[in-house]
Amino acid sequence: MKKINMLLVLILSISLFGIGCTKGGSAGADSPEDLFTKIKGFEQGNMGAITDLVAPDELPLIAFSLDSASAMMSLFSKDKSVAGEIKSLREKYKLPDLSKAKINLSDPKSVEEFANKNYSDIDMKGFIIDIEKVIDASSNKSKDTSKALYTELKDIKTEGDKATGTVILADKSTRKITFRNIEGNWFLSIKDQMMK
Repeated sequence: MKKINMLLVLILSISLFGIGCTKGGSAGADSPEDLFTKIKGFEQGNMGAITDLVAPDELPLIAFSLDSASAMMSLFSKDKSVAGEIKSLREKYKLPDLSKAKINLSDPKSVEEFANKNYSDIDMKGFIIDIEKVIDASSNKSKDTSKALYTELKDIKTEGDKATGTVILADKSTRKITFRNIEGNWFLSIKDQMMK
């Protein structure tokens, strides 16, 4: 049975490409290779730039995932100020009350519909930057942003408007990556990885 992969949410919120995005139109790139070059050019910890590189129609899913992760973080954090900061952010961006949400987390279609209905109109870049600050502050860890997270893209296969490949991480492990072509521009597609 498919479920939201919350581990991926945390990876995304802390380090996935270390990039960020903007509300209302993304830049993308001319090819999957060019997009990967842009991804490598961002520092880890700069989540605000992801909106320019992720498929625009997938941004609500990222916002929902980050909101869910932050809600869990506020419940389990020993630092009560974290819960207050997250509550303030949720109010600032007028996010839905997840405790009252009617959503089947084991049904990818239900999750996607909920995300699209409740997160499509928020300031995506602002929310991602703000939530990253809370996560960083609550982790009490200093980040080493000098090292590239991803070092190489290989085995690219393009079929129509979709491309897949393998990225090699700095620790030499690998991860599958998916790209989508939307109106002539290539974007990172995270939907398949998040909805496992």
